[in-house]
Amino acid sequence: MAPQDENPDKSYFRMDFVQEIIDYEETEDGVVAKFAMVPNPDRYKKIETEEFQGYYDTLDKAYIPFSTIESFASQMRGTPIYHSSPEIDNTSEYIKNRKETIERFFEEEQEPPELIDASQELLQELADKNDTRFVILSIDIVGSTQLSQDLETEEYRKIIQLFFREISVMIRDFKGHVLDYQGDRVVAYFPDPNYTGMHDNSIDCASSIKKLILEGINPVLQSRDLPELHFRIGMDSGEADIVSIGASGVRGELSLFGSTINLASKIENQASEDEILLGEETERNLHTMWRQNTEQVTFDDWDYEKENGEQYRVYRLKY
Repeated sequence: MAPQDENPDKSYFRMDFVQEIIDYEETEDGVVAKFAMVPNPDRYKKIETEEFQGYYDTLDKAYIPFSTIESFASQMRGTPIYHSSPEIDNTSEYIKNRKETIERFFEEEQEPPELIDASQELLQELADKNDTRFVILSIDIVGSTQLSQDLETEEYRKIIQLFFREISVMIRDFKGHVLDYQGDRVVAYFPDPNYTGMHDNSIDCASSIKKLILEGINPVLQSRDLPELHFRIGMDSGEADIVSIGASGVRGELSLFGSTINLASKIENQASEDEILLGEETERNLHTMWRQNTEQVTFDDWDYEKENGEQYRVYRLKY
């Protein structure tokens, strides 16, 4: 598919707010406080001059008038706020506890996993609601072909099984869903209803996967004189079509198709060993904390363009 046919939909953006106490009162029952949601001062600089009244976004290099924020607040009034907290609140503690399970994986005969695909039910629900905005995460093993040649078949099988299992569990715990297993690759998606929340969960998941492999899985492999695992992660965000594929009487399933899926895979292919790369739609919708730890990267063979003809930017997560 030609690059110009793979333009991501650029219709979404986020603003980050923090709570600010505007009043409090001591009562017999305690302290009653009133809070206001204000643009995050780590990102937005308030400007009040004759020429401009509003905020300057230091990350997007854009001016946001007070009137725009007031309009945004008016539109949000009465709208439910969704919070999609991950199951993992401390990655280091999670990895510490998980290492015992990883050790046992090599010592015990593993039962085949139960054949469940809850993702299919979710995709049907999302299709029924016409909810088709996602963050896509694609991860594969670097050098898996060489790994298969260097190891005994049983050792290689165990390592691949371990990789798929641990990555899948972590994706689930960060509110994501496995879309597909492709050779040595896992493709996952993080859905709405919380567009900002799914971005925060997806990048937290990607960063935690990196830490899990480097600090959890690899030390166990080293202790057994097995080669370490290395990986690449690519991510992109936007619209994706939920499509029924297959043939009646053979095999049928729902899957995701579109430029967002394609670009996540192509971005992953550009990543170096143990690197996390993000398409600009994903980077643009991350929380300020994450965006402050990304940097734009360029490639000689990257020519994917947006609808306005500008090159689609790619960013590296710096840790």
